[in-house]
Amino acid sequence: MQTQNLFPEHWQEIYENLPPFITRKLLSEKSGNIIAVGTLANRDCLGIGIPNKKQIGKRICYPKADAIRWLMEYTGETTTEVAYVK
Repeated sequence: MQTQNLFPEHWQEIYENLPPFITRKLLSEKSGNIIAVGTLANRDCLGIGIPNKKQIGKRICYPKADAIRWLMEYTGETTTEVAYVK
């Protein structure tokens, strides 16, 4: 039985290769540097960043599903048909 993808194919591949929580630096790298680490930090400060962020030690991390969903919106791809998973 095949499982349903949570995201479109190119985003699903990124999603499957991420740990459960992802740092700003790793998110920037894994997304092909489409968004800078500083931009992620600035958007968090403005309250328009990736939801459900966690501070682990001195690092900010995001749940991978929230990060991918936010990146899709940031790049202008629709998320209306994407399942919401925590």
